[in-house]
Amino acid sequence: MPLKTVMDRLPHQIMQEFPNLTDLATLKRKHDSRAGQLGTPLPPPHGREAIFSELQSEHARFCAYQLSRGILRPVSGGSSFEITNKVANRGIINFFSPFSKRVALPQTLLSALIGAFLPLIGILKIAPFLHASAANSPLAFQASVLTITACYALAGALMALIGGPQSYVWMMLVTYVPTHLLAGWTFGWIPYSCIAHFARHCVGQVKARRGLVLQT
Repeated sequence: MPLKTVMDRLPHQIMQEFPNLTDLATLKRKHDSRAGQLGTPLPPPHGREAIFSELQSEHARFCAYQLSRGILRPVSGGSSFEITNKVANRGIINFFSPFSKRVALPQTLLSALIGAFLPLIGILKIAPFLHASAANSPLAFQASVLTITACYALAGALMALIGGPQSYVWMMLVTYVPTHLLAGWTFGWIPYSCIAHFARHCVGQVKARRGLVLQT
């Protein structure tokens, strides 16, 4: 779906996204195929002055378009610009919206299912079983807490692996709301959803590094 970035993209700019493509040669072929439909390419600028002139003209074109869209407003007699509240509002909405980045519906649904299911299994099934099995043990409470923590951490790790929304707001939504509504669960002093988010972050960083498109 079309989503608003903080700054508007210029009409002549084209973006192609292939999030699951990691082969650089294939990516280049897709780029060349699309670029071949745009007509004869212009020769690149040569020399310092030509490069600086093109950069300056593109910057002026960018600012003029943002000005026309209400993204920028002139200050200092029109020689400079500053961002407007429209940009700030977009940034706030994108920060709190779990869908500020493009995500696939199947991954989103699977992520929601995992984030809700695993903590509930830990809270309603595994933890009570362990607590009953070790009723006379001083470690009964610790065993329950560790079990629930492990379920939240596993949920965060799996959500990172399958993709879908990755924001902290999304993690809180899917790991807290179902457990609170279905199990009457309150966190107490242990930040279980934060643990899930931390696990998602760590696994997501490893996944991102392995998914980098690199070619010597």
